[in-house]
Amino acid sequence: MEYFVEKGLGYQEVMQSIYHKYGESAKVMHHRNIRIPGFLGLFSRDGVEVTGYLSKEPLRRRIDIDEEKRKILSAVGERSDKAAAEKGRDKGSDKGGDSKALQTILDEVKSLKEQLGNRPADTAPAEHPAIDQIENLLLENDFSPRYIRSMIERITRTFSMEDLKDQTAVEQQVLTWIGEGVDIYPRQRMSKPEVFILVGPTGVGKTTTIAKLAAMYGLGRGAQQRGPAKVRILTIDNYRIGARQQMETYGDIMGIPVNSVENKDEMKKYLTMYQDADIIFVDTIGKSPRDFERLGKMRALLDGCGASSSVHLGMSATTKTSDMHEILRQFEPFGYKSVVLTKLDETTRVGNIISVLHEARKQLSFVTYGQKVPQDIERASIPFLLKHVNGFTADRGEVYRHFSEDEKSTGEGELHG
Repeated sequence: MEYFVEKGLGYQEVMQSIYHKYGESAKVMHHRNIRIPGFLGLFSRDGVEVTGYLSKEPLRRRIDIDEEKRKILSAVGERSDKAAAEKGRDKGSDKGGDSKALQTILDEVKSLKEQLGNRPADTAPAEHPAIDQIENLLLENDFSPRYIRSMIERITRTFSMEDLKDQTAVEQQVLTWIGEGVDIYPRQRMSKPEVFILVGPTGVGKTTTIAKLAAMYGLGRGAQQRGPAKVRILTIDNYRIGARQQMETYGDIMGIPVNSVENKDEMKKYLTMYQDADIIFVDTIGKSPRDFERLGKMRALLDGCGASSSVHLGMSATTKTSDMHEILRQFEPFGYKSVVLTKLDETTRVGNIISVLHEARKQLSFVTYGQKVPQDIERASIPFLLKHVNGFTADRGEVYRHFSEDEKSTGEGELHG
Protein backbone atom coordinates (compact mmCIF):
# COMPACT_ATOMS: atom_id res chain seq x y z
CA MET A 1 0.00 0.00 0.00
CA GLU A 2 1.32 3.47 -0.92
CA TYR A 3 1.15 6.17 1.76
CA PHE A 4 1.40 9.96 1.47
CA VAL A 5 2.00 12.94 3.78
CA GLU A 6 0.85 16.39 2.70
CA LYS A 7 1.39 19.69 4.56
CA GLY A 8 -0.21 23.11 4.22
CA LEU A 9 -1.61 26.12 6.04
CA GLY A 10 -5.18 24.81 6.33
CA TYR A 11 -7.04 21.54 6.22
CA GLN A 12 -9.14 22.40 3.15
CA GLU A 13 -6.05 23.63 1.29
CA VAL A 14 -4.21 20.37 2.02
CA MET A 15 -7.21 18.23 1.01
CA GLN A 16 -7.52 20.08 -2.31
CA SER A 17 -3.83 19.49 -2.97
CA ILE A 18 -4.21 15.77 -2.15
CA TYR A 19 -7.18 15.25 -4.45
CA HIS A 20 -5.45 17.25 -7.19
CA LYS A 21 -2.42 14.95 -6.98
CA TYR A 22 -4.03 11.58 -6.30
CA GLY A 23 -7.71 11.87 -7.19
CA GLU A 24 -10.38 9.67 -5.58
CA SER A 25 -7.87 6.96 -4.72
CA ALA A 26 -6.58 9.15 -1.85
CA LYS A 27 -7.91 8.00 1.54
CA VAL A 28 -7.16 10.13 4.63
CA MET A 29 -6.17 8.31 7.85
CA HIS A 30 -5.55 11.23 10.21
CA HIS A 31 -4.23 14.77 10.45
CA ARG A 32 -2.47 16.88 13.08
CA ASN A 33 -1.63 20.51 13.72
CA ILE A 34 2.00 21.46 13.09
CA ARG A 35 4.23 24.53 12.92
CA ILE A 36 5.55 25.37 9.45
CA PRO A 37 8.94 27.15 9.68
CA GLY A 38 9.47 30.38 7.75
CA PHE A 39 12.58 31.81 6.14
CA LEU A 40 15.73 30.76 8.05
CA GLY A 41 13.49 29.22 10.70
CA LEU A 42 11.82 32.55 11.49
CA PHE A 43 8.17 33.59 11.31
CA SER A 44 6.80 30.06 11.63
CA ARG A 45 3.07 29.61 11.07
CA ASP A 46 0.36 27.20 12.14
CA GLY A 47 -0.23 24.42 9.63
CA VAL A 48 -1.78 21.03 9.09
CA GLU A 49 -0.19 17.71 8.19
CA VAL A 50 -2.43 15.07 6.61
CA THR A 51 -1.45 11.41 6.34
CA GLY A 52 -3.23 8.88 4.16
CA TYR A 53 -2.92 6.09 1.64
CA LEU A 54 -3.83 5.34 -1.97
CA SER A 55 -6.63 2.83 -2.25
CA LYS A 56 -6.63 0.35 -5.11
CA GLU A 57 -10.22 -0.63 -4.44
CA PRO A 58 -13.09 1.88 -4.04
CA LEU A 59 -14.99 1.73 -0.77
CA ARG A 60 -18.33 2.38 -2.39
CA ARG A 61 -20.64 -0.52 -3.08
CA ARG A 62 -21.42 -0.57 -6.78
CA ILE A 63 -24.41 -2.14 -8.51
CA ASP A 64 -23.01 -5.57 -9.17
CA ILE A 65 -23.53 -5.95 -12.91
CA ASP A 66 -20.35 -8.03 -13.06
CA GLU A 67 -22.00 -10.62 -10.84
CA GLU A 68 -24.88 -10.90 -13.28
CA LYS A 69 -22.38 -11.30 -16.11
CA ARG A 70 -20.63 -14.08 -14.22
CA LYS A 71 -23.95 -15.85 -13.76
CA ILE A 72 -24.60 -15.70 -17.49
CA LEU A 73 -21.11 -16.92 -18.38
CA SER A 74 -21.38 -19.69 -15.81
CA ALA A 75 -24.72 -20.75 -17.28
CA VAL A 76 -23.23 -20.74 -20.76
CA GLY A 77 -20.32 -22.87 -19.60
CA GLU A 78 -22.51 -25.36 -17.79
CA ARG A 79 -24.92 -25.74 -20.70
CA SER A 80 -22.07 -26.06 -23.18
CA ASP A 81 -20.47 -28.78 -21.08
CA LYS A 82 -23.79 -30.57 -20.81
CA ALA A 83 -24.38 -30.31 -24.55
CA ALA A 84 -20.89 -31.64 -25.23
CA ALA A 85 -21.48 -34.58 -22.91
CA GLU A 86 -24.80 -35.38 -24.55
CA LYS A 87 -23.14 -35.12 -27.93
CA GLY A 88 -20.50 -37.63 -26.93
CA ARG A 89 -23.11 -40.10 -25.69
CA ASP A 90 -25.42 -39.80 -28.64
CA LYS A 91 -23.84 -38.55 -31.84
CA GLY A 92 -27.11 -39.08 -33.64
CA SER A 93 -28.80 -36.33 -31.68
CA ASP A 94 -26.15 -33.58 -32.10
CA LYS A 95 -28.47 -31.05 -33.63
CA GLY A 96 -31.28 -31.60 -31.17
CA GLY A 97 -28.96 -31.47 -28.12
CA ASP A 98 -27.28 -28.24 -29.27
CA SER A 99 -30.65 -26.64 -29.98
CA LYS A 100 -31.95 -27.55 -26.51
CA ALA A 101 -28.84 -26.21 -24.79
CA LEU A 102 -28.95 -23.00 -26.84
CA GLN A 103 -32.63 -22.47 -26.07
CA THR A 104 -32.03 -23.01 -22.35
CA ILE A 105 -29.23 -20.42 -22.38
CA LEU A 106 -31.40 -17.92 -24.24
CA ASP A 107 -34.19 -18.43 -21.70
CA GLU A 108 -31.80 -17.77 -18.78
CA VAL A 109 -30.38 -14.67 -20.48
CA LYS A 110 -33.92 -13.39 -20.98
CA SER A 111 -34.75 -14.07 -17.32
CA LEU A 112 -31.66 -12.23 -16.09
CA LYS A 113 -32.43 -9.32 -18.40
CA GLU A 114 -35.92 -9.10 -16.95
CA GLN A 115 -34.52 -9.15 -13.40
CA LEU A 116 -32.18 -6.27 -14.21
CA GLY A 117 -35.00 -4.42 -15.94
CA ASN A 118 -37.25 -4.83 -12.89
CA ARG A 119 -34.74 -3.13 -10.57
CA PRO A 120 -36.46 -0.07 -9.02
CA ALA A 121 -35.72 2.95 -11.20
CA ASP A 122 -35.19 5.24 -8.21
CA THR A 123 -32.77 3.00 -6.27
CA ALA A 124 -29.81 5.14 -5.23
CA PRO A 125 -26.61 4.21 -7.08
CA ALA A 126 -23.44 3.82 -5.02
CA GLU A 127 -21.83 6.58 -7.09
CA HIS A 128 -23.69 9.82 -6.43
CA PRO A 129 -22.50 13.30 -5.36
CA ALA A 130 -24.43 13.11 -2.09
CA ILE A 131 -22.94 9.71 -1.25
CA ASP A 132 -19.47 10.93 -2.28
CA GLN A 133 -19.88 13.81 0.17
CA ILE A 134 -20.84 11.49 3.02
CA GLU A 135 -17.95 9.16 2.27
CA ASN A 136 -15.48 12.06 2.34
CA LEU A 137 -16.91 13.30 5.64
CA LEU A 138 -16.55 9.85 7.19
CA LEU A 139 -12.98 9.54 5.88
CA GLU A 140 -12.06 12.96 7.28
CA ASN A 141 -13.39 11.87 10.68
CA ASP A 142 -11.23 8.73 10.65
CA PHE A 143 -14.03 6.16 10.53
CA SER A 144 -12.71 2.72 9.64
CA PRO A 145 -13.03 1.39 6.05
CA ARG A 146 -15.33 -1.37 7.29
CA TYR A 147 -17.60 1.14 9.05
CA ILE A 148 -17.70 3.41 5.99
CA ARG A 149 -18.59 0.52 3.68
CA SER A 150 -21.52 -0.48 5.86
CA MET A 151 -22.74 3.13 6.05
CA ILE A 152 -22.57 3.61 2.26
CA GLU A 153 -24.45 0.35 1.75
CA ARG A 154 -27.11 1.50 4.18
CA ILE A 155 -27.53 4.80 2.32
CA THR A 156 -27.95 3.05 -1.04
CA ARG A 157 -30.58 0.74 0.46
CA THR A 158 -32.50 3.53 2.18
CA PHE A 159 -32.44 6.59 -0.09
CA SER A 160 -33.93 6.93 -3.55
CA MET A 161 -32.44 9.16 -6.26
CA GLU A 162 -35.02 11.80 -5.36
CA ASP A 163 -34.22 11.62 -1.63
CA LEU A 164 -30.50 12.11 -2.28
CA LYS A 165 -31.20 15.61 -3.61
CA ASP A 166 -31.70 16.75 0.01
CA GLN A 167 -28.10 16.68 1.26
CA THR A 168 -29.10 18.09 4.65
CA ALA A 169 -31.58 15.27 5.24
CA VAL A 170 -29.00 12.67 4.21
CA GLU A 171 -26.39 14.10 6.60
CA GLN A 172 -28.91 14.27 9.43
CA GLN A 173 -29.89 10.64 8.90
CA VAL A 174 -26.26 9.52 8.80
CA LEU A 175 -25.54 11.36 12.06
CA THR A 176 -28.54 9.60 13.60
CA TRP A 177 -27.24 6.23 12.40
CA ILE A 178 -23.81 7.01 13.85
CA GLY A 179 -25.43 7.85 17.18
CA GLU A 180 -27.53 4.69 17.13
CA GLY A 181 -24.33 2.68 16.74
CA VAL A 182 -22.87 4.08 19.98
CA ASP A 183 -23.62 1.99 23.06
CA ILE A 184 -23.60 3.94 26.36
CA TYR A 185 -22.98 2.06 29.59
CA PRO A 186 -26.09 2.32 31.79
CA ARG A 187 -25.24 3.22 35.38
CA GLN A 188 -27.63 0.97 37.27
CA ARG A 189 -28.37 0.92 40.98
CA MET A 190 -25.93 -1.39 42.77
CA SER A 191 -25.57 -2.63 46.31
CA LYS A 192 -23.32 -0.51 48.52
CA PRO A 193 -20.44 -0.17 48.40
CA GLU A 194 -19.97 -0.21 44.64
CA VAL A 195 -16.37 -1.09 43.67
CA PHE A 196 -15.24 0.63 40.47
CA ILE A 197 -11.99 -0.86 39.09
CA LEU A 198 -10.10 0.87 36.29
CA VAL A 199 -7.62 -1.22 34.27
CA GLY A 200 -5.72 -0.39 31.10
CA PRO A 201 -2.33 -0.09 29.43
CA THR A 202 0.46 2.21 30.59
CA GLY A 203 0.11 5.90 29.81
CA VAL A 204 -3.65 6.23 29.34
CA GLY A 205 -4.06 8.38 32.49
CA LYS A 206 -5.74 5.91 34.87
CA THR A 207 -4.58 7.61 38.08
CA THR A 208 -5.77 11.05 36.98
CA THR A 209 -9.05 9.53 35.77
CA ILE A 210 -9.64 7.82 39.13
CA ALA A 211 -9.03 11.17 40.86
CA LYS A 212 -11.55 12.86 38.54
CA LEU A 213 -14.16 10.17 39.15
CA ALA A 214 -13.61 10.33 42.91
CA ALA A 215 -14.00 14.11 42.87
CA MET A 216 -17.05 13.92 40.61
CA TYR A 217 -18.93 11.59 42.94
CA GLY A 218 -17.50 13.13 46.10
CA LEU A 219 -18.87 16.50 45.01
CA GLY A 220 -22.23 15.08 43.97
CA ARG A 221 -21.65 15.40 40.20
CA GLY A 222 -22.11 11.69 39.46
CA ALA A 223 -25.17 12.26 37.28
CA GLN A 224 -28.54 12.39 39.09
CA GLN A 225 -26.97 11.96 42.53
CA ARG A 226 -28.96 13.39 45.42
CA GLY A 227 -25.84 14.63 47.15
CA PRO A 228 -22.16 13.94 47.65
CA ALA A 229 -21.29 10.25 47.84
CA LYS A 230 -19.02 8.72 50.45
CA VAL A 231 -15.95 7.87 48.37
CA ARG A 232 -12.82 5.84 49.08
CA ILE A 233 -9.77 5.11 46.90
CA LEU A 234 -7.58 1.99 46.84
CA THR A 235 -4.44 1.78 44.71
CA ILE A 236 -2.39 -1.25 43.74
CA ASP A 237 -0.02 0.86 41.63
CA ASN A 238 2.94 0.61 44.00
CA TYR A 239 5.58 0.03 41.32
CA ARG A 240 5.49 3.14 39.19
CA ILE A 241 7.67 5.87 40.68
CA GLY A 242 5.55 8.53 42.35
CA ALA A 243 2.22 6.85 41.53
CA ARG A 244 1.23 6.24 45.16
CA GLN A 245 2.30 9.75 46.21
CA GLN A 246 0.34 11.27 43.32
CA MET A 247 -2.85 9.50 44.35
CA GLU A 248 -2.35 10.37 48.04
CA THR A 249 -1.91 14.03 47.08
CA TYR A 250 -5.18 13.97 45.16
CA GLY A 251 -6.84 12.30 48.17
CA ASP A 252 -5.54 14.92 50.61
CA ILE A 253 -6.82 17.78 48.42
CA MET A 254 -10.27 16.19 48.04
CA GLY A 255 -10.50 14.93 51.62
CA ILE A 256 -10.86 11.32 50.41
CA PRO A 257 -8.97 8.50 52.19
CA VAL A 258 -6.44 6.67 49.96
CA ASN A 259 -4.98 3.27 50.87
CA SER A 260 -2.29 1.23 49.16
CA VAL A 261 -2.96 -2.48 48.57
CA GLU A 262 -0.20 -5.06 48.18
CA ASN A 263 -2.09 -8.34 47.93
CA LYS A 264 -5.48 -10.03 47.80
CA ASP A 265 -5.82 -10.27 51.61
CA GLU A 266 -5.23 -6.54 52.03
CA MET A 267 -7.80 -5.86 49.33
CA LYS A 268 -10.42 -7.84 51.26
CA LYS A 269 -9.44 -6.11 54.51
CA TYR A 270 -9.96 -2.58 53.15
CA LEU A 271 -13.19 -3.53 51.40
CA THR A 272 -14.53 -4.83 54.72
CA MET A 273 -13.33 -1.67 56.48
CA TYR A 274 -15.16 0.55 53.99
CA GLN A 275 -18.54 -1.18 53.98
CA ASP A 276 -20.20 2.14 54.83
CA ALA A 277 -18.88 3.79 51.66
CA ASP A 278 -21.06 4.48 48.63
CA ILE A 279 -18.36 3.83 46.07
CA ILE A 280 -14.74 2.61 46.20
CA PHE A 281 -12.44 3.39 43.26
CA VAL A 282 -9.53 1.03 42.58
CA ASP A 283 -6.50 2.33 40.67
CA THR A 284 -4.47 -0.45 39.04
CA ILE A 285 -1.00 -1.01 37.63
CA GLY A 286 -0.44 0.19 34.09
CA LYS A 287 0.62 -2.83 32.06
CA SER A 288 1.33 -3.60 28.46
CA PRO A 289 -1.52 -5.72 27.06
CA ARG A 290 1.18 -8.20 25.99
CA ASP A 291 2.54 -8.63 29.52
CA PHE A 292 0.44 -11.73 30.14
CA GLU A 293 2.17 -12.86 33.36
CA ARG A 294 1.73 -9.57 35.23
CA LEU A 295 -1.78 -9.14 33.89
CA GLY A 296 -2.58 -12.57 35.30
CA LYS A 297 -1.23 -11.60 38.74
CA MET A 298 -3.23 -8.38 38.74
CA ARG A 299 -6.34 -10.30 37.73
CA ALA A 300 -5.86 -12.65 40.72
CA LEU A 301 -5.48 -9.69 43.11
CA LEU A 302 -8.63 -8.01 41.77
CA ASP A 303 -10.59 -11.20 42.38
CA GLY A 304 -10.54 -10.12 46.02
CA CYS A 305 -12.92 -7.26 45.17
CA GLY A 306 -15.92 -9.59 45.15
CA ALA A 307 -19.16 -9.73 43.18
CA SER A 308 -20.12 -6.10 43.81
CA SER A 309 -17.17 -4.87 41.75
CA SER A 310 -17.24 -3.75 38.13
CA VAL A 311 -14.14 -3.50 35.92
CA HIS A 312 -13.76 -0.70 33.36
CA LEU A 313 -11.07 -0.32 30.69
CA GLY A 314 -9.22 2.97 30.29
CA MET A 315 -8.19 3.68 26.69
CA SER A 316 -6.63 6.80 25.19
CA ALA A 317 -8.40 8.53 22.29
CA THR A 318 -4.99 8.98 20.65
CA THR A 319 -4.42 5.22 20.29
CA LYS A 320 -4.10 3.84 16.75
CA THR A 321 -7.15 1.98 15.48
CA SER A 322 -5.33 -1.36 15.20
CA ASP A 323 -3.94 -0.97 18.74
CA MET A 324 -7.43 -0.18 20.08
CA HIS A 325 -8.67 -3.52 18.78
CA GLU A 326 -5.68 -5.27 20.37
CA ILE A 327 -6.15 -3.57 23.75
CA LEU A 328 -9.85 -4.48 23.85
CA ARG A 329 -8.98 -8.10 23.10
CA GLN A 330 -6.05 -8.44 25.52
CA PHE A 331 -8.00 -7.06 28.50
CA GLU A 332 -11.02 -9.22 27.78
CA PRO A 333 -10.12 -11.71 30.60
CA PHE A 334 -10.83 -8.94 33.14
CA GLY A 335 -14.48 -8.94 32.09
CA TYR A 336 -14.61 -5.15 31.82
CA LYS A 337 -18.08 -3.61 31.67
CA SER A 338 -17.26 -0.48 29.69
CA VAL A 339 -14.55 1.69 28.17
CA VAL A 340 -13.47 4.95 29.80
CA LEU A 341 -12.10 7.13 27.01
CA THR A 342 -9.21 9.41 28.05
CA LYS A 343 -7.26 12.26 26.41
CA LEU A 344 -9.99 13.31 24.01
CA ASP A 345 -8.41 16.79 24.02
CA GLU A 346 -5.35 15.38 22.24
CA THR A 347 -7.19 14.43 19.05
CA THR A 348 -9.62 16.13 16.69
CA ARG A 349 -11.20 12.95 15.31
CA VAL A 350 -13.45 10.39 16.99
CA GLY A 351 -14.46 8.28 13.99
CA ASN A 352 -11.93 5.56 14.76
CA ILE A 353 -13.14 5.39 18.37
CA ILE A 354 -16.79 5.08 17.33
CA SER A 355 -15.85 2.49 14.69
CA VAL A 356 -13.79 0.32 17.05
CA LEU A 357 -16.37 0.33 19.86
CA HIS A 358 -19.17 -0.40 17.40
CA GLU A 359 -17.30 -3.26 15.71
CA ALA A 360 -16.24 -4.74 19.06
CA ARG A 361 -19.72 -4.16 20.58
CA LYS A 362 -18.32 -2.36 23.62
CA GLN A 363 -20.00 0.27 25.79
CA LEU A 364 -18.65 3.71 26.68
CA SER A 365 -19.06 5.10 30.21
CA PHE A 366 -16.91 8.24 30.76
CA VAL A 367 -14.83 10.62 28.65
CA THR A 368 -11.90 12.76 29.87
CA TYR A 369 -10.41 15.67 27.94
CA GLY A 370 -7.73 17.43 30.01
CA GLN A 371 -5.67 17.38 33.21
CA LYS A 372 -7.95 19.46 35.46
CA VAL A 373 -9.49 17.60 38.40
CA PRO A 374 -12.45 17.30 38.59
CA GLN A 375 -13.56 19.48 35.68
CA ASP A 376 -12.24 17.65 32.60
CA ILE A 377 -14.50 14.61 32.70
CA GLU A 378 -18.00 13.91 31.43
CA ARG A 379 -20.46 11.08 31.70
CA ALA A 380 -20.45 9.57 28.20
CA SER A 381 -23.45 10.48 26.07
CA ILE A 382 -24.28 10.17 22.39
CA PRO A 383 -24.77 13.95 21.86
CA PHE A 384 -21.38 14.63 23.50
CA LEU A 385 -19.68 12.20 21.11
CA LEU A 386 -21.56 13.42 18.03
CA LYS A 387 -20.42 16.99 18.73
CA HIS A 388 -16.90 15.77 17.93
CA VAL A 389 -17.92 14.43 14.51
CA ASN A 390 -16.78 17.25 12.24
CA GLY A 391 -17.84 18.62 8.89
CA PHE A 392 -21.57 17.81 8.86
CA THR A 393 -23.55 20.93 7.99
CA ALA A 394 -26.97 19.54 8.90
CA ASP A 395 -28.86 21.06 11.84
CA ARG A 396 -27.87 18.76 14.70
CA GLY A 397 -30.36 20.09 17.23
CA GLU A 398 -33.04 17.52 16.47
CA VAL A 399 -30.49 14.68 16.46
CA TYR A 400 -29.11 15.75 19.85
CA ARG A 401 -32.58 16.14 21.34
CA HIS A 402 -33.57 12.69 20.11
CA PHE A 403 -30.70 10.99 21.94
CA SER A 404 -30.96 13.23 25.00
CA GLU A 405 -34.58 12.19 25.45
CA ASP A 406 -33.63 8.53 25.00
CA GLU A 407 -31.05 8.77 27.77
CA LYS A 408 -33.49 10.50 30.14
CA SER A 409 -36.14 7.85 29.54
CA THR A 410 -33.74 5.02 30.41
CA GLY A 411 -32.68 6.71 33.65
CA GLU A 412 -28.99 6.45 32.83
CA GLY A 413 -26.58 8.06 35.21
CA GLU A 414 -28.06 6.92 38.52
CA LEU A 415 -25.60 5.65 41.07
CA HIS A 416 -27.70 5.13 44.20
CA GLY A 417 -31.18 6.06 45.27
